[in-house]
Amino acid sequence: MIAVRIVLIHGVLSMLLGASPAAGKDLLSYYTIAVEQDPQLRAAQFKHQATKETLRQAWAKFLPTITTDAEYTQNYQDVISTENNVYKVGGANYLSQQYSAQLTQPLFHPESFFTLSQAKVTVKKSDMELLLAGQDLLVRITELYFGVLMAQDTLKSINAEESALEMHSTLALKKSNNGLIPMTELLDAQAKLAAVKADKIESERILDTSIQAFMEITGVPSSDINEMKPDIPIMNPAPNDVDPWVETGRAKNLALVIKRLEAEEYSKDIGRQKSGHYPTLDLVTRWNWNDTDGSLYGGGSVVNTFTILGRVTIPVYSGGATNSKIREAVALYDKASQEVIRQERLAIRQIRDFFHGMKSSASKVAALAKSIEAQSLVLDAKEQGFASGLYNTVDVLDAVKDLFVYRKNYAKARYEYVVNSVRLKQSAGILTADDITTINSWLN
Repeated sequence: MIAVRIVLIHGVLSMLLGASPAAGKDLLSYYTIAVEQDPQLRAAQFKHQATKETLRQAWAKFLPTITTDAEYTQNYQDVISTENNVYKVGGANYLSQQYSAQLTQPLFHPESFFTLSQAKVTVKKSDMELLLAGQDLLVRITELYFGVLMAQDTLKSINAEESALEMHSTLALKKSNNGLIPMTELLDAQAKLAAVKADKIESERILDTSIQAFMEITGVPSSDINEMKPDIPIMNPAPNDVDPWVETGRAKNLALVIKRLEAEEYSKDIGRQKSGHYPTLDLVTRWNWNDTDGSLYGGGSVVNTFTILGRVTIPVYSGGATNSKIREAVALYDKASQEVIRQERLAIRQIRDFFHGMKSSASKVAALAKSIEAQSLVLDAKEQGFASGLYNTVDVLDAVKDLFVYRKNYAKARYEYVVNSVRLKQSAGILTADDITTINSWLN
């Protein structure tokens, strides 16, 4: 009977701890889908397209504007009396037509130069924002992919623990009915089984949530995914010194670069608002064709007029609006400058956090690998002691549970290592799609 129980326990462990992973889609496959389906990235792409138009609009301020209009007027005239011999007494109806066109060529508009300079910065900032959106997708797809793997591993461990405890509860009930164990041992087994069943419900919820979160960016179910290979290169960051990472981040962190460009935008805007005090110069040409069938003076006329003029506009007073806009622009620039400082400090903190997180994950992977090896020996020893009567089934299943915990934490540490490595490169501003290809090679 004891030998049968040992075989049962070994069967559960072999089936649930050593199951071969089913083939699925890898990280690169899902990333390729997400590039086309992720609404957040697509929105960033459309925003980038819209922002590029600001540069075209800025250039338009240097080009001429042409306007045309046409008027058709039906006149109804009734002169009742007049002391002017030129006018005729009586009614007259006549049609008048007027066609005109005007071309205005800006010659000197200081605001236009600042607007163009500001637009160039705006477009450059938009380029960086699109790159950041691409990096963000790389991070999100990696975190969510391994989040699903973690949820699957957790549920798998709980299923294994549940199976082992169900077997133990059945054996404990038989032994209790035969008076071979005290009632407390049976109650302990039943309580552990109830607790694991509750954990299983929560784990199923977490797995479903993880799959749904993954679908938000891919648009397809993500439960069919490849697992990590047993042996992947777990090592410390290279270089294994946080200072070079910080210096790289100061120069290349995209969120920080964007904040600096935003401050530059506001700096350009100060000049643009100050230009409201400067005069402007335009070249204006007008053409007018007026065809009238009649008039108050009698008879019609056709007049063709062409005019060329230079127009200087000197701002004198605008109710204080220009000075107010200058003060507003200065305040916004000061605000943006403070945000640059905040973002730089945040980037440094994140770089240091992910750097040490990567090192910590690497050390935990090594330590937990040894813990699994040691706990496997402990389980073997307790199974042998169980066969000789030295340990009861509770001792054996406690050892089984500990082994499950070590395996789950080992998998979690490996996943955290991957995510920390991706986050570290993003914080330093050097994350590319090639990194996804490398991580993808670590999958079955």
